[in-house]
Amino acid sequence: AAFSRLGAPAWNPNVLAFARRDHHGNTVTVVCNFSGVPLSDFPLDLPEAGTWTEVLNSDAEAFGGSGQGNLGAVTTDARGSAVLTVPPLGVLWLHHRAG
Repeated sequence: AAFSRLGAPAWNPNVLAFARRDHHGNTVTVVCNFSGVPLSDFPLDLPEAGTWTEVLNSDAEAFGGSGQGNLGAVTTDARGSAVLTVPPLGVLWLHHRAG
């Protein structure tokens, strides 16, 4: 499996983003917001273009959160750039299936 730290076009000291890829090419990206402020329209360069499924949002209402998120999925442009909503003090797990 491979690991890579992801960067954003605008650096934010409160955000940590990284990706893990398995031997089949499936990728999970984790985005952590360590600030108490939601990040709306947060730009992030994801490792692959396409649709990423939001498999975990720690701010989901099911976990007692406010429900801020990406409505279940994020779609990038052709270069893999996406615009996310990252909840305050929250973590997102985004999954991209190979193929």
